[in-house]
Amino acid sequence: MRQRAIHVGCWVLGGLILGFLYGIWCEITNLSIPCLFYKITGKYCPGCGITRMCLNLLKGDLKAAFYSHPAIFLLLPIGGVIAIRWNTRYIQQGTCQLTKWEERSLYVVLIILVVFGFLRNLKGFEMICPR
Repeated sequence: MRQRAIHVGCWVLGGLILGFLYGIWCEITNLSIPCLFYKITGKYCPGCGITRMCLNLLKGDLKAAFYSHPAIFLLLPIGGVIAIRWNTRYIQQGTCQLTKWEERSLYVVLIILVVFGFLRNLKGFEMICPR
């Protein structure tokens, strides 16, 4: 169990460090990973705005973070709960299997993101998700 906890802790810490370094890079250079879907189609994909949202969260600007990607912003607590439960189960029991509730929740989140990705490109939706 201790080994699994160290394993999870290393992955979480590594992810946080890489995310923080990427955020610093974006702030200093004004360069970030471009969205190929947007470059090709001129339309936003369901993930467009996540980098801006994370950077705004790091600055503590919740309003700007919300408007950068409202769907992900509102779904973060659900994802956080599922991630914590999943990692806790892995550490305690050594299993990576999701419960039915977690699996269904992730399907709902996926559907919401796809619908949001479609809606945010419609005319008139800019009020909720400015470009």
